[in-house]
Amino acid sequence: MTSPIQPVRGHAFKEASKSTWKETVEAALKGKPFESLSRSTYEGIKLQPLYTHEDINLEEMEQLPGGDTNLRGFSTGQKTWAIAQEIWINNEDELMKNITAALENGQDAISFKTESLQAEKIDSQELIKLANEKNVPIFLRIHENFSKWLKELGEKREALVLRGTAASDLISYELSKGHIVRAGSKEIADWRQVIERAHQLLPNVCTILIDTVPYHNAGANAVQELGISLAAAVTYMEAMKESNWEPAKTVQKMVFHFGMGSQFFMEAAKLRAFRRLWTTAASAYGLTQKESKVTVSCETSSFTKSALDPHVNILRSANEAFAAIIGGVDYLHVAPFDGVYKNPGSLSERLGRNTQLILREEAHLGFVTDPSGGSYYVEALTSELVEKAWDYFLKIEKQGGLLESLMSGGIQADIKQTLNVRMEDSYTRKSSIIGTNVYANLQDTFIQDHPSEHFSEQNNPLALSKTRRSEAFEQLRRRSLKLRENGKNPKAGIICLGALKDHKARLDYVSGFLAVGGIEADCSGPCLSMQDITSFIEQHSYPYYCLCGQNESYAQFAQQSAEWLKSNKQGVLLDIAGLFPTDEWEDLQEAGFNGSIYIRQNMIEKLDSLLGIWEGQVHE
Repeated sequence: MTSPIQPVRGHAFKEASKSTWKETVEAALKGKPFESLSRSTYEGIKLQPLYTHEDINLEEMEQLPGGDTNLRGFSTGQKTWAIAQEIWINNEDELMKNITAALENGQDAISFKTESLQAEKIDSQELIKLANEKNVPIFLRIHENFSKWLKELGEKREALVLRGTAASDLISYELSKGHIVRAGSKEIADWRQVIERAHQLLPNVCTILIDTVPYHNAGANAVQELGISLAAAVTYMEAMKESNWEPAKTVQKMVFHFGMGSQFFMEAAKLRAFRRLWTTAASAYGLTQKESKVTVSCETSSFTKSALDPHVNILRSANEAFAAIIGGVDYLHVAPFDGVYKNPGSLSERLGRNTQLILREEAHLGFVTDPSGGSYYVEALTSELVEKAWDYFLKIEKQGGLLESLMSGGIQADIKQTLNVRMEDSYTRKSSIIGTNVYANLQDTFIQDHPSEHFSEQNNPLALSKTRRSEAFEQLRRRSLKLRENGKNPKAGIICLGALKDHKARLDYVSGFLAVGGIEADCSGPCLSMQDITSFIEQHSYPYYCLCGQNESYAQFAQQSAEWLKSNKQGVLLDIAGLFPTDEWEDLQEAGFNGSIYIRQNMIEKLDSLLGIWEGQVHE
């Protein structure tokens, strides 16, 4: 008997050109052009709905890691990343215990936040002994008291070898505080002395950090982050020439650190593009391929996280960590999900560490080098990032380099422009923040043990402020909670016109919209007459109502409802769901409607005005 699969053995699908695909898609779109499926990114890259071999140059595409441009990785062999979770410790006495526990539970780099600790109170000898005993590197990003930390680690290591990273980025850290380092300043000179001394004490430790996270957390896009990272590296290499350090020696001490955002393919391509960009920049300094090899570390973004429905942050961080690994990271920190509103605890730290362990041990990502390599989409995206980021780097250099560009405000203006677009997209739901601007949970207990980290721009208009996409929505929820504490529950009446099938779509949208601001929606039953409408209003006496239904129902009841309310319930406001042409809206306003709720509306502006209704009652 012939097997039913025999006829298909050896059969191959006929190769289709991109033009054939376009014709097929346009037929399915019923007249709409293929290009209508394209969309633009914050980097100014137009994403195509389909990528084929026609979109990449196969002859120039690097096939193996360790190639001429290092696009697919600096190392030619199989190499996994180091799990470098930054342990949050407020008490120096607990440091060794917590580090030991972390190493026993899968961490393979000693990493902890140094800001809350004093270097002189740390038992450095025990720390270094533990690193040698476990054969793990250290990975410390030091912002404050840099020289003290390096001195403490260097002078206490005795005969033991300490390897890894204990580095700081003078420029980006000072910028995050509102201060811009000047070229040739005493700050630069002092920094050089610290680097020189550290090289003598800690020859196997990287001490120069290129930290783009402050730019990332201020809203920068991938092109800006990449261009700035190159400009910062050039600045430090030029500065170390004053100490007679050749670029190759300086590069040996460098670590590049990136924040990983929510756009998965863009973030993975960002790390791939960085290696190609950096190799090109290093070759301009005469560095060989081996000499240009640097360490790349990443942390999951705080910009994308929300204090509302915070467990969703676990999923966001997993996505960002996945992208970092696909892109080829050396050290990775997955931020605890609750770190945006309180000091993280052992549970959230463990979840962050186990996220990486799952990706390594269960998803087997540690066994694959550059798994996205060869993807038409990722390769094309990487190439576009390389081109645009190199142009941005050249733009910075034409302005006199990183420090001069920061002093003139050029970089800050570029980032601010990107941030404004990101925020507008969040406010209008063009960009979703699950549990925050969409699918908000009114039962969510909003906790904020400490305020978000911000550095004021008032003292220096050129400073970059750390921010998050969700902060404006969090502020709305704080206001609604304060109203409840004052005995004013923000509750709106939703008048549902017609049968369920007639009003459900707009009802669901309006209810979800109000929930984002912490406003509860009380929905009427199907209203089929003015008597049903007026009875619902009389029964509840809310200060605010919204009419939901189909346009046909509006034609029958909208004007009557507004006029009745204006005559019988003075001061009560009425909105309507939907977006109307100017002439229709003018008639509705004249009838007595306060406003409307519709798709792509600025939610922050609308919900701010609505919460003011109940806040006004508190102050009466």
